[in-house]
Amino acid sequence: MTEIRTRQRAASSLSDSDVSCADAESASLLPVNCAINSTDRVTPPHDKFKVVYIIFYLLGVGTLLPWNMFITAKGYFIYQLRNSTMPASEYQEAQTTLQLSYESAIAVSNMVPNLLLQVANTSLAGRVSINKRIVGSLVVMILTFLVTLIFTKLNVVAWQSGFYAVTIITVILSSAASALLSSSLFGLAARFPQQHIQAVMGGMGLGGVFSAVAELIVLSVGSSVTASAFWYFFLAVLVLILAILSYFLLLNLDYAKHYQGQDEVMIIVERPVSTAKGFFSQYLKILRLIWPYALSVVLVFFVTLAMFPSITSEVQSVNHGSSNWTDKYFIPLYCFLLFNCGDLAGRMSAAYFSLPKPRISILFLSIIRLVFIPLFIMCNAQPRNNLPVWFNSDVYPIIIMVVFSLSNGYLSTLALMHAPALVSKQQSELTGSLMALSMTVGLSLGSAVSYGFVILVKTM
Repeated sequence: MTEIRTRQRAASSLSDSDVSCADAESASLLPVNCAINSTDRVTPPHDKFKVVYIIFYLLGVGTLLPWNMFITAKGYFIYQLRNSTMPASEYQEAQTTLQLSYESAIAVSNMVPNLLLQVANTSLAGRVSINKRIVGSLVVMILTFLVTLIFTKLNVVAWQSGFYAVTIITVILSSAASALLSSSLFGLAARFPQQHIQAVMGGMGLGGVFSAVAELIVLSVGSSVTASAFWYFFLAVLVLILAILSYFLLLNLDYAKHYQGQDEVMIIVERPVSTAKGFFSQYLKILRLIWPYALSVVLVFFVTLAMFPSITSEVQSVNHGSSNWTDKYFIPLYCFLLFNCGDLAGRMSAAYFSLPKPRISILFLSIIRLVFIPLFIMCNAQPRNNLPVWFNSDVYPIIIMVVFSLSNGYLSTLALMHAPALVSKQQSELTGSLMALSMTVGLSLGSAVSYGFVILVKTM
């Protein structure tokens, strides 16, 4: 009788789960099997020296390298697209059409493939091996950076239009690969304990700090534009090679095998391949569970990209023109380094400090972040016409930036950590991918409206 009651309780727990084997035809993306995971019953191996955590951190750094590097090296691309009839030292004067269109073209070339690949990856989950998606995306990113690295040693003045076209193509390819990597990586990390999602988010933040510090070093040393770009992209290639090697190491670690299901005892139930209607049904089931976290991520990154860097980089020191600090270093330090350091600190703190009733509190605080839009607009963002400057001191934008960046990293990481806990282990990868898609939607919406806020400030 005890054995029968035990089995009845086990069957009951399965039938009550949000996405169960009983719902296999309409609720699961796995095309053949539905598995009952043994990782809840078996004590996991120890992650010695936090190796798996460090690998996820390194992979997180790699996910945003294309965006960070192409934005940080903007000066290099402006130099290569300069007016060839003028002295090279005056490459920022009387800018050409290609120079003027570069930044907007990079933004579109990054966001469009990013969004499309994030959507596509939710369909690839369970159909294409996650190993193929992660390794393939890293290989594509390495190849595109190698092409860009070679161009830093070439004189492209005679064929600037061709160089511009090749650059846009490399941005599209690297951004698509980056989107596939980040979405797959969040799906993989969702199979592990929560701190591994925090590691991915922390790695993304660390990548931003790296690019900001590199920019400051170049400003201080005064190296040539092409030499600086060479080292930017050379370091990016090294980081990506290290990332792909570390991923191969991850596949062979007992701790990782345990959570990826390679050492599991499986109960297999054959079932037909899911239909398109089944896919959509599963998405809805998961979204009904995680929507507060998904909406929080959309709101957090919408507000962040609406202001950063389009408006925040226009905020000048109120003492502009008085010293090297106010003219040369204020924006790189206040806008880029301070933001990336605060963002990284917020992502790291999510591993140690949570919030009560996270489904409600994270969404509430994400809505409150909308207040940063008028706050930054009322700082000394220049040029502007009749719009008044309410915060006429350098202290205010610095304080606002600290809270802005900390809340961006903290709230987004908490939401991404909590969401996979609401679904079954079989659906954790898809949940991670859906949360990554939410992040991309927020980034895309924020980027789309940022130009409107720039025009608003300049014309009012």
